[in-house]
Amino acid sequence: KERFLKLGINEESIEVIGSVKFDIPKQDIKPVESTPFILGASTHPGEEKILLNAFNRLQSKQDLRLVLCPRHIHRVEEVVKEVKNMRLRPKLFSDESSKDYDVCIVDSMGLLSSFYAAASISFVGGSLVPRGGHNLIEPAALGSPILIGPHVFNFEDIVQQFLNDDACIMVSNEDELLAGMKFLIDNLSMATQYARRARQIVERNKGSSEVQASYIIKQLGEKS
Repeated sequence: KERFLKLGINEESIEVIGSVKFDIPKQDIKPVESTPFILGASTHPGEEKILLNAFNRLQSKQDLRLVLCPRHIHRVEEVVKEVKNMRLRPKLFSDESSKDYDVCIVDSMGLLSSFYAAASISFVGGSLVPRGGHNLIEPAALGSPILIGPHVFNFEDIVQQFLNDDACIMVSNEDELLAGMKFLIDNLSMATQYARRARQIVERNKGSSEVQASYIIKQLGEKS
């Protein structure tokens, strides 16, 4: 609403109905990873290193893998090099022959929902670096406990709903990311509660698409 007001639109002409992002179509979930894993979803340059450092510090105490799904698939080789620099064993998701690895890098399109559905924890990228964040509704709808960074200006109102309801954990740096990972892994019942509250927010906000469609049809009818 504030953006439209800044553009000079009359407030009486603005009606806030809700976000259609909550109306997620049914997802085609595929089996992706059998070993428990932490997901770094839609990551940007700078975030993989933070995730890898935190994971490296955590891995010695946990039977876990890390899955990195870079926002832009052309960065896959860059991410592989980053993993090797950390002396961790990388694997491309498309390489089915590789079984001995620490970090899986997703090099195929259309699989993010499947990884969200299977992840022990999902970190939503674009948020530890100033890119504005990415949509956390999808992991919420699929039942994944969520970690997110502070740079969420693209989804500020939505993220605030999740924070207000203790439905995600915001982390600002590597130490906080590690602490968030450890907390959710060591406290399974709390992780389940975070995931449940996140899913409740999605369910509570569904229906905006239908409301907006009805409103548009009504407005068109009044003008015809």
